[in-house]
Amino acid sequence: MPNRAAKSRKQLRQKLNKKWAREGRTANQHKKWKAKQPQGQGFPQYR
Repeated sequence: MPNRAAKSRKQLRQKLNKKWAREGRTANQHKKWKAKQPQGQGFPQYR
């Protein structure tokens, strides 16, 4: 029986890859973009 946590990680990765494919980006391009963003300047999180 497969590990549920591993399946969840794979599903999340596939979901992100589909999103980036729609935007015409790759995972490496996203990593480079994220590295250029200032730290702590994210979206506000409301609960």
